Amino acid sequence: MLVWGALIGCRAAFDRTDDAPIAKLDSMPSPPAGAAIAFHFDEDTGTTTTSEDGTTAPMVGADWTAGIRGSAVHVQPTGYIDLPTLPRLVIRGALTISIWYRLDAMFEPCMCLVIHGGPNSGGAAANATYALNLLPPAVQLYSEVQAQTGNSTMAGAPADAFEIGTWHHVVAVRDAGNNVVFYFDGATSFASTTPMPITGGDAGHLRIGNDLEPSGCIPVPGRLDELYIYPRALTIDEIGTLFAVR
Repeated sequence: MLVWGALIGCRAAFDRTDDAPIAKLDSMPSPPAGAAIAFHFDEDTGTTTTSEDGTTAPMVGADWTAGIRGSAVHVQPTGYIDLPTLPRLVIRGALTISIWYRLDAMFEPCMCLVIHGGPNSGGAAANATYALNLLPPAVQLYSEVQAQTGNSTMAGAPADAFEIGTWHHVVAVRDAGNNVVFYFDGATSFASTTPMPITGGDAGHLRIGNDLEPSGCIPVPGRLDELYIYPRALTIDEIGTLFAVR
């Protein structure tokens, strides 16, 4: 099922495999309001990136490259982007995570797109409030408590979701009833049948492109662009708007 309206004429954009950025058009819609954090990664220079609200995040082992729109971050092995602790990113209710990615390589079993959490008080393992991971051939929304037991919902990804050198848009939406729906490139991929409560800790920071613990998921080997995190479940029309905003 394709998200309608904003998606008309957009198929060619996410099929791109060249390095030239897609220009931002004057007619592009505005993204949905109320994001807890939004990064466009359009600086194209320097060792930090700044969110829409002016929050600066250092880049470690990451550099700049052409994005789905403007520039994007390119995550190197062991690389990541860290955002300091922000109370508004401790989201336990409804949640939406939206990000564009383009893989340079495909590794199993797990590649971390974005995670919020902090050190486990009982050891080195991460205490994840929430995480969005690629687990070929699936995608996962995950939450882990300090006892290192987690709740997760996984969906089988489309066949082309792990193609090398192609941009893809993935969105995880968790509603107030703990139900999760994943979207790939504007299409509904999977609606969970088992509720997934978020049980991770209250403290911690946001890491983009890598896990919080060395033994966890590996960095995403490739490019990341246009990250949005919302403390609410976006509607299908809003998902379509995010897919079109690039």
